[in-house]
Amino acid sequence: KELIEKINKNNELNIIGSNRYAKALIINSIAKIENKNILLICATSELAYKWYGYFQNINDNNNVQYYPPNDYYPYEKRSKSSEVEFSQLNILTKLINKFNSNNNYIIITTEKALQPHLLKKDYFKKCNLNLFKGKKIEIKDLALKFSDLGYIKEEITTSEGNWSRRGDIIDIFPVNNEVPIRIEFYDNVIDKIREYDAGTQKTLDTVSEINIIQCGSKQKILKELSNLSIDKSFHHDDDGNLERFLGVVEENPSSIIDFISKETYLVTDELEQCMQFTDNLFIDSENNYENQKESLDLILSSN
Repeated sequence: KELIEKINKNNELNIIGSNRYAKALIINSIAKIENKNILLICATSELAYKWYGYFQNINDNNNVQYYPPNDYYPYEKRSKSSEVEFSQLNILTKLINKFNSNNNYIIITTEKALQPHLLKKDYFKKCNLNLFKGKKIEIKDLALKFSDLGYIKEEITTSEGNWSRRGDIIDIFPVNNEVPIRIEFYDNVIDKIREYDAGTQKTLDTVSEINIIQCGSKQKILKELSNLSIDKSFHHDDDGNLERFLGVVEENPSSIIDFISKETYLVTDELEQCMQFTDNLFIDSENNYENQKESLDLILSSN
C-alpha cells in the first residue's frame, strides 16, 4: 500500500536491495491491485528471459509475453529472422486487440525494442483482418486480401505465411497464430473456422473468430519504395534487407512504445546498464551506416 502511494505521488518508484524474483512478486502485486499492464525493459535478452520465467511462474495466464528485439543492427544487409518477425507480429496483434482478455498483459523486452523499427501503428490496425462465423465475404475478395497482406498461395498450407484453397475451403497459416486455420464457406458466408494440425492436416478446435495480420513488413516497404521510384519499380538485391529503407518510407517509424496502453507501468531493470547498451547500439549503428552508406546510396540513386 505504501509503495502504491509513493508511485501515485511521485509517478515513479525505485526498488533496491532485493533479487529479481522478489521484485517480480512486488511489481506483479502492485500492477494487479492498480489494474495496470506492465512493460519491463532489460539490457539483454538473457535478463529478459529470466524475468519472463519469473512472471510466468507467478501468473496462471498466457498474457506474459517476450517481445524479441530485432536480431540485426540498422542498415545491415541481412534481414531479421522470420521467427523474430512473426513473434513481434503476434504480440503487436494482441496489443491492438487488447489481448482479447480481461487480464492485463505483461510485456518483457530489451532496450533495443524501444528504438524505431516498425511501420506506423495505423498500418497494423488497417491490416488487422477479423474473420468470424457468419461473416459475409466473397472467397475471391478474401483471396485478394490475403495477397495484399503478403501471404503466398500454395497447394497445401503447412507453414506460416501461406494459404491454399480447395473449393469452398480456405486454409491459411497466420503469422500471428500458433497453428493454421481452416475456413469453411457456405455460399459467401463463413460457416466454420477451425484450427488444424499442419503435419496431419486433421482439424482441431473450433474457434468463433480469428484475427489475421500482415505477413511481415517487406511487402509494404517494397510497395512504398516502388511508388517513390522513377519507373514505379524498386530494384534491389533479392536477399537484401528492405527494412534498411524504413526511414525512407516512414518519416517517424514506430517502436513497441506506440502500441502500449497508457494504463501501463514502465519498469526498467538496471536503468544505467540499459542506457549504456543504448549508447553502444547507437555507436555500432552509426559505424554500420558509414560502412554501408555507399551501397545504400547506390541502390537509392539507381531507382
